[in-house]
Amino acid sequence: MMLPSLFIYIILFFDVDNDDIVYLF
Repeated sequence: MMLPSLFIYIILFFDVDNDDIVYLF
């Protein structure tokens, strides 16, 4: 479950303008 978490973190950092991914947090 560590890999997906890292990917989500990277996506959040790269897609900070996207609020659709923030809901994952």
